[in-house]
Amino acid sequence: MKNTTGDLPLYDRTARKAHQWTMVALVLAGLIFGGFAGTVLLAIAGLIMVAGRFWWPADVARQLTWRVLEPAGILKRDDVHEDHETRRIARIIGGVIWLVAALLLAVNPRTRVGDHDPDRRDGGARCQPQLLRALLFTRPAGPARHPSTGLTR
Repeated sequence: MKNTTGDLPLYDRTARKAHQWTMVALVLAGLIFGGFAGTVLLAIAGLIMVAGRFWWPADVARQLTWRVLEPAGILKRDDVHEDHETRRIARIIGGVIWLVAALLLAVNPRTRVGDHDPDRRDGGARCQPQLLRALLFTRPAGPARHPSTGLTR
């Protein structure tokens, strides 16, 4: 049987959400900037996730929330009953993925924004990371349309 919500410990949801949005911002900035700055941002996100899982003071996003933003009244504390076991596992997996991404970004110059490629036809324009380009510039697939009639199938 599953635990009822009353059996689960209380956790600050505001700190978790602040942590999640901080990680989104760091990773997105890392993918956009690329190069050395992107590598550092992805590594910081990975380190915060992995180290913060085992040692709370390493999670600077939660520390900022608990020590500055909530006491100043900028964010309101929201204690809820939650099961953190799956979150802990996901946090380790996500942190390792961002650390590996930072390593790959550091060793593979073709994925860094701003790298000059003189062999390109456009004179060596900047290349975007493929994942970011796919996320930002790929149109969602719509219903298939017949080429001559324009009707959906």
